Amino acid sequence: MRTLRLILGLVALGVSAVPLVWMAILAVAQFGNLWMHPPYVREFPAIAAFWIGFAASIVFFWLCLTKGLKRALSPYVLLPICVGIIGGIAEEVMLLDNAKVSFPIGFFEIAPLSWMIAGVIATKLPNPSLIRTANGERPVS
Repeated sequence: MRTLRLILGLVALGVSAVPLVWMAILAVAQFGNLWMHPPYVREFPAIAAFWIGFAASIVFFWLCLTKGLKRALSPYVLLPICVGIIGGIAEEVMLLDNAKVSFPIGFFEIAPLSWMIAGVIATKLPNPSLIRTANGERPVS
């Protein structure tokens, strides 16, 4: 069962790779031009909010693996994820008028949502440490 959880994490990493690379490129470009060109200042908070939300979604996944879904559904974890999703949507809306780097609405939200879905699925997998053997003992993991 631990292997399935690892595979879920790897799938979430793979699914979130393309949006993360593009957001990293945008973040480097925005941060590098922050002092040069005033229009870049308006996109920087959205990019920062996205990265906060993405980090919180990884924390959500980790809490699902270690503590369970009920603990992961804490408002202290879900609020930053919502802020990150809103930041991703805001960045996509700001880039709609730029034909070179325009992304469909929902593209950047794939990254945090993939980690959240993987965390929820991981909590639904059976926990081998709770399954008792015929003797009534728990197996050594």
